Amino acid sequence: MAEPAVKDLVLYIVKQLADYPEKIDLRQSDENGVVQLHLIVAEEDKGKIIGKQGKVIKAIRSLA
Repeated sequence: MAEPAVKDLVLYIVKQLADYPEKIDLRQSDENGVVQLHLIVAEEDKGKIIGKQGKVIKAIRSLA
């Protein structure tokens, strides 16, 4: 299980970037000791969250 602080941090950052924060869903899966966070956002927000050449999402991944 991911630390609640990590999930909260990712959710906070993404909500600040999104035009439609109410449409954000952050899910977690645990398989073989590996925790993954799955982020679902509005179609209109995908570009902002990914960023040019994936820089924004890579930065978020490095924090998590």
